[in-house]
Amino acid sequence: MFLLLKHAVPQLAVASRVRKQNAFCAYGIFHSAVKYVSTQEPPEAAGKGVPCKQFTTIGKILNTTAHKRVGFGEKISIVGLDDIGTAIVYTLLAKEITQNICMIDMNEEILEGEHLDLQSSAMFLKNPKIISSKDPADTRDSKICVITTGTYKGRDEDDMDYIARNAGIVRAIVAPLAKYSPNAIFLVASEPVDILSYVTWKLLGIPKNRIIGTGTLMDTARFRFLLGEKFGVLPECCHAYIIGQHGPHYSVPVWSSANIGGVLLKDMNPLIGTDKDPECWFELYEDAVKAEGLVRQLKGCASWSLALGVANVCKSILTNANKVLPVSTYVKGEHAIKDEVFLSLPCVVGSNGITDVIRQNLNDNEAVVLRRGAENTADLQAAANKIIA
Repeated sequence: MFLLLKHAVPQLAVASRVRKQNAFCAYGIFHSAVKYVSTQEPPEAAGKGVPCKQFTTIGKILNTTAHKRVGFGEKISIVGLDDIGTAIVYTLLAKEITQNICMIDMNEEILEGEHLDLQSSAMFLKNPKIISSKDPADTRDSKICVITTGTYKGRDEDDMDYIARNAGIVRAIVAPLAKYSPNAIFLVASEPVDILSYVTWKLLGIPKNRIIGTGTLMDTARFRFLLGEKFGVLPECCHAYIIGQHGPHYSVPVWSSANIGGVLLKDMNPLIGTDKDPECWFELYEDAVKAEGLVRQLKGCASWSLALGVANVCKSILTNANKVLPVSTYVKGEHAIKDEVFLSLPCVVGSNGITDVIRQNLNDNEAVVLRRGAENTADLQAAANKIIA
């Protein structure tokens, strides 16, 4: 399988630091040579003359009466330490969502550097347990596995080649993760997120509730931010969603249910969001979906916003918050969608992953664009299906 994948995905390495060397080779991840554990005790001095521990400085100060545990909270493994993966690790620790982190990457220098950097901040955290490794076995017993590996689409690259390459990367990664964490929830934060969520589900064969793609989570966050700016209120007070396919082409701003404090915007402006809207509210949606591309152009990738979004999903899982979030999930049968695809709809996210899908009352136009996005996603999945067949 590894040799086949090696030939199927010839361009796994990329020059960019943004999606860099973490594009895992088909077999490199399985041969671990590096492992750094922040709580690892220093090796005992070699040779004779080593004093009994009770007569060492530590032994004289500490009277140890029980085994000491380091780190707390459910384990979260982040696979891929590019800018996004590193930002996710930092955000999980800083927001105290967990203090039990495993970082996986094939680049030894990145692993060691990020590990040492995080160790230096231990005084400001809560005694975290941080494992850095090339070995997927170190992800054992993870509650959540966050997938950030992959490469961005080249400027002139064919869509099918791009999808096939990233599907091959995911194929090399997810099986060993599931082996060591058979009950984990997989949170996919790689592009193209809807198709790679589908690929993860098809490869692992686990219940679909345990596969979550970031989908339109950040599109919705940007949409609510822009609405909040317009009204002068907090974004969380703006109840509006972008659903469907992640990206600018087939995502759907659900203007029919957008509201501020329970007041439907369409009741105040029946043409809101349409191209006939005299107030041009549709520009907010356009700005929201274009923002990611603009950030990528300016700084390489939208790392901090996505990291906060991923952390929010992780918190909902670990605290069983049952929070409604617009994330990518299996949508066949929803809104008359006939294809086996993953797209974003408002979902209830808790300790068991996605437990419910909210069935919004979409208007005719919104439903049509949603189904077109499903059809387009199904067409693009053909390239991924060849890799995972």
